[in-house]
Amino acid sequence: MSVLKESWVDQYPIHSYEVDPQSRLSIVSAINYFQESAWRNAESMGVGFKDLAAKDRFWVLSRLYVEMYRYPLWGDIMQLETWPKGMESLFALRDFRFKSVDGKELLGAGTSAWLIIDGTSHRLQRVDRLCSDMPCYPQDAIDRQLGKIAPAAAMTSQTCIVAGYGDVDVNSHVNNVCYLNWAVNYLPVNSKILTVRSIEINFLSEALLHSPVEILYGSDSEHVWVCSLRNPDTSKEYCRVQLTVDDFC
Repeated sequence: MSVLKESWVDQYPIHSYEVDPQSRLSIVSAINYFQESAWRNAESMGVGFKDLAAKDRFWVLSRLYVEMYRYPLWGDIMQLETWPKGMESLFALRDFRFKSVDGKELLGAGTSAWLIIDGTSHRLQRVDRLCSDMPCYPQDAIDRQLGKIAPAAAMTSQTCIVAGYGDVDVNSHVNNVCYLNWAVNYLPVNSKILTVRSIEINFLSEALLHSPVEILYGSDSEHVWVCSLRNPDTSKEYCRVQLTVDDFC
């Protein structure tokens, strides 16, 4: 595996439809930016969506952790830096940073783990075999090891919804940011101002169009919440999210 000399950098203007009620970039929009840059970087290296789709293979995001230090505002331009940093077991690892437009202020940072699945069988594929020539940039954006999120001691159902047409992506399953959006929207906190300081996500199984989704929440500390999104009929989890939040008022 060759070593990259530099990371991939994109710039994104913050639009009105990407901000929260305080005119700050939403955490969901931030993750969308990251995935867009990850796709662009992978395409440039010949291991992007089109390259794998030609082999009936697809990237899926498995684990993600993000910390935000300051959210850019509507009208700002944000710099996003990302890079593949190597492979670990079945995972391809990718880190990223959010920065001010001049690159001088670190706004946030994160790390992620990706899998490759067969488009027909949905079985996991060996990343090191399919992407053996993918170069890496062996640098950590954040000191964080990705693992399994533990459930809270008590989890309470908040609501049940059904995945709709707008929730499904090009792989014909619910887009991964939809789970985060649902988790934030149904957080059981009565607050006009909510700041998500960090999120960690484990993607566990697929939800499809018209799949029922039950959203459960629990908390073992004041500012840390765990959300489980599952099929209410089978109790099979689609996703588990841990959010650290503050600024309640």
